[in-house]
Amino acid sequence: MYYGIVMISVIMFGVQFLLNDRYEKLSGNHAGATFAFSFLSSAAGLLCLLVINRFRLEWTPFTALCALASALNSLLYTVCSLKALSKINLSLYSLFSMLGGMLLPFLQGILFFGERMNAAKILCLALITAALGVTVERGNAWRRGIPYYAGIFILNGMAGVLSKIFTSSSLPKTNATEYSVWIALCTVGCCAMRRTSSREPM
Repeated sequence: MYYGIVMISVIMFGVQFLLNDRYEKLSGNHAGATFAFSFLSSAAGLLCLLVINRFRLEWTPFTALCALASALNSLLYTVCSLKALSKINLSLYSLFSMLGGMLLPFLQGILFFGERMNAAKILCLALITAALGVTVERGNAWRRGIPYYAGIFILNGMAGVLSKIFTSSSLPKTNATEYSVWIALCTVGCCAMRRTSSREPM
C-alpha cells in the first residue's frame, strides 16, 4: 500500500512540474501571476482538505507557526519556480527541485534525528543523482538563473524539513490534515494581503 502511495506521489510531483511550466508560458513569471497561481491552487486545495476533514478545524500555536513558515516557503518556491522556468528547460528545473527535496531531508535525518548512514543510502543517493543528471541538456544557458535554481533546491528541500519538524515535535499540535488546512489558509491569506497592498491585479 505504501509503495503505491509513493508511486502516486511521484506521478503527481511530475504533473506539478508540467503544470508549472505550462502556467509560466501562458501567464508569465511576474508577481501578479505568481500570487494568482498560489492563491488559486491553495484555495482549491483548502476546499478539498476541509471536505476530507469534515470541516473540522483545530489549532495550536505551534501548528500555526509551522503552517505560516510552510506557507511562506511555498510562496517563495513558487516565485523561484516560475522565474527559473523562464530561463531553463523542464529537465534542469526538475533536477534542482528533486535533488533539494531529497538531499536536505536526508541530511536532516542524519544530522538531527539519529538516522544512520549506510552503504545502501549512499548508493541510493548516487543512483538518483546520476539518473537525474542524464536529463540535463548541455550548454551555458542555465547559468543565467543560478539564484533561482539555488532557491528551488533549498526551498523544495525545506518543505520536507519543516514537515519533519512538525511531525517529530512533542509540542501540542493538530493532526496532519488540519496542519495542511492551516498551510493552505496561511497561503491564501498571504496572497490576499499582497493583493490588497498592491494595485497589480491577481
